[in-house]
Amino acid sequence: MTGLMVKLIVSPIAFLIASFLFQDVYYPSFYQPILVGLVLAVALHLMEIYLLKETTFWFMLLLDFFTASFLIYLSSFFFPNAQISWTGAFLSAFLIAITEYFQHRWLIQTHRVSKAE
Repeated sequence: MTGLMVKLIVSPIAFLIASFLFQDVYYPSFYQPILVGLVLAVALHLMEIYLLKETTFWFMLLLDFFTASFLIYLSSFFFPNAQISWTGAFLSAFLIAITEYFQHRWLIQTHRVSKAE
């Protein structure tokens, strides 16, 4: 549960920063990247619950990157006048993946995930 709380704070902030940093990510309203960040946090947390183990660390980072890229790109179809290119989605997902790296390390080091089977 602590992992979800961290994600609900970190993911929207990271994606809001990405939307300001990258020109290929444009949302007309301030709340839209925050909402996308919350959706990302929930989706990535659900994947983490079922798939993250000590042995799947790097696989999970790669999966987080591609899932975040897809969801970020897909979000442009749900918000009017939002414009996101694949380049912007990949750059934003890379920023999200960096935060996921540290979160996964923390979860594994504090034994909040399953041991390797």
